[in-house]
Amino acid sequence: MQLSEQEVIKRSAENLKKTLPGMKILESVFQYRTGSYIADLVLKIQIDDVIKNLVCEVKTSGEPRYIFQAVSQVRLYSSLIENSYPVVAVPHIGETSKEICKSFDVGYIDFDGNAYLKFDHVLIEKEGKKSLTRAKRQTKDLFAPLSSRILRILLVDPEMPRTLSQLSKIAKISIGYTHKIAKTLEEKGYAIRDQNYRLKLSRPRPLLDEWASKYDFTIANTLDNFYTFERDSSLLIEKIREVANQNNLEYALTLHAGAFLIAPYVRYTDVHAYIKPKEVNMWKDCLNLRPVESGGTVMLVEPYDEGVFWGIQKINGIKVVSNIQLYVDLFNYPARGREQAEFLREKKIRFE
Repeated sequence: MQLSEQEVIKRSAENLKKTLPGMKILESVFQYRTGSYIADLVLKIQIDDVIKNLVCEVKTSGEPRYIFQAVSQVRLYSSLIENSYPVVAVPHIGETSKEICKSFDVGYIDFDGNAYLKFDHVLIEKEGKKSLTRAKRQTKDLFAPLSSRILRILLVDPEMPRTLSQLSKIAKISIGYTHKIAKTLEEKGYAIRDQNYRLKLSRPRPLLDEWASKYDFTIANTLDNFYTFERDSSLLIEKIREVANQNNLEYALTLHAGAFLIAPYVRYTDVHAYIKPKEVNMWKDCLNLRPVESGGTVMLVEPYDEGVFWGIQKINGIKVVSNIQLYVDLFNYPARGREQAEFLREKKIRFE
């Protein structure tokens, strides 16, 4: 049974005393009014020689989407109260919600004994018992091939809010599935809705990190390995461009060959290019490629999903996947992929 906000407020004050026995509560005020705003709870506390006003915003749920609301509110209230520190109080707080609070310099406390306060020379961080919750398939669903189309669209332009119908149309997936992924993004604290109910990323960097960590380029895709008689990789890439234009073929460079055109860091010898699966033989014939079991320098990549072609960029007439797809492909690639991925993010993606 979900507790009411008043019950959570009362229990939060009591639980703070139990969780932090060395802290003295000098004064407590419920529904503290400051200007036209009302803070749920303000506690004047003392820890050793430090006295502080803890401005607490209470939520009945610790899901990331509610934590975002609480953080925004409590930071505002705290800015209006002298010598104060903002704190979010919830029944149960998860790891993602903890990260959200810390990233905004906001403390937290819950009924499981989790607590975090950081101000002046005070730093308190306590890990409580883990809440037993039913395992969900949300994370798996979030990075499935169709879902990744939505992630890619949002990550390529994280400042652009989009309606679900727009996302559905661009990603070529049903509105129902789009709604499911949007809800998961909100619940995990990766996205919020604006005043017009459009979806917008709130934490693009952690979302990109989680996607990249769960994705393996060589496992997800089908790689057709070839030998080429062309010794100069740049000339081969130019020939790829010409063949594509002459035969109306789709392609996009990725991994080190693609990154070299966007943010060069690692020298490359192998050329990886996404192509449409049914066009492998045409590419092979037009480029005069020879199939090999291993040791080839040209990999025609049949993608795990056609979404990899969304957001393609042209560099001197050469097509390269989006920076987001490029980063994800590189991240777990063994041949210095992580180094090139981080350099790409530093120079081009630049998420906070």
